[in-house]
Amino acid sequence: MISNKYLAIAGLTLIAGMPAAQAVDFGAFGDVSYQGTSQKNTADSFVQGQFDLYATQKIDPKTRVFVEMVFESGPDNAYGLDLERLNI
Repeated sequence: MISNKYLAIAGLTLIAGMPAAQAVDFGAFGDVSYQGTSQKNTADSFVQGQFDLYATQKIDPKTRVFVEMVFESGPDNAYGLDLERLNI
């Protein structure tokens, strides 16, 4: 099975290897939430949810590449990078 890291590299390579005449559009979005608690010794805080980065490029009149990468936190507050979408 191919890992997400290799699929991400392949997707970004496809976009980076396109002719200079074609524009690459980049974007990002994410979410932040507020986490409150009723316990005395625990502080309320803001929590970052997912953070998405995406890129799209038109290869020719009928073909477009779209890549979406997501940074998301795991159970131990460690962040991981996932390839969410690779559409051609």
